[in-house]
Amino acid sequence: MQAREIILPGPVSAIAAEGEGPPLVLLHGIGSSGRGFAPALPFLPRRRILAPDMPGYGGSAPLAAEFPAPDDFADWLAAVLDSAGIGRADLLGHSLGGVMVAAFARRHPHRLGRIVLSAPARGYAVADRQEWPPGAWKRLRDFEAMGAEAYAAARAPRLVHRQEAAEAVRAEMARLTRAGLAASTALLARGDTIGWLAAHPPVAVITGDEDAIVPPDASRALAAHLGSRFVLLPGAGHAPYAEDPEAWGRAVSAALP
Repeated sequence: MQAREIILPGPVSAIAAEGEGPPLVLLHGIGSSGRGFAPALPFLPRRRILAPDMPGYGGSAPLAAEFPAPDDFADWLAAVLDSAGIGRADLLGHSLGGVMVAAFARRHPHRLGRIVLSAPARGYAVADRQEWPPGAWKRLRDFEAMGAEAYAAARAPRLVHRQEAAEAVRAEMARLTRAGLAASTALLARGDTIGWLAAHPPVAVITGDEDAIVPPDASRALAAHLGSRFVLLPGAGHAPYAEDPEAWGRAVSAALP
């Protein structure tokens, strides 16, 4: 599958690949980007694929508010689909991308096909910024204190079980900006993946059995709560698309034939 980098109005940077069947949109996690999915593209369904950089990531412009509401993210994704000429799509959300999928499902259900979640974050489900738990702020404080390069070097090894994948994960994380991370912090704090997906359960929840960020038992419980198939990938941490792209891609393909 041939992938290319594109720029959509906004601007929004993305990785895109052409194919047949329903479009598949890939949404990355808090420390990655659309191109982080590139190693797994050859193993994904032969669909039209779009993997945008979230607001404030890569070449995508940030949202207007420093700490946007979940509906702002959902409407941003709807605008991205409009720009790409996509009406309805299957969505895959990895980690924080799962919260984005859930926000979109709540706000734009008519544009939603099937859902796959990969190592999904649940969110803290706290609307008032004054009440966000300390954990919601820690990433942002660390980033501000350390800078992107040092932050990525310190955090990336924990995201992977197979350390040969750590450099690729670090390189994507080193592209973080304060604006992108602040917006992601807001989505994580206000997000409610389980509540928002109750009416639109994913067809599968996929995770690595060595995930130290979203423990496998948490993903298994989320899948059970939503009545979704649960797929455990052996020997992979929180970035299975980079650590074992073939196994991860084939798991996604099995869920979205």
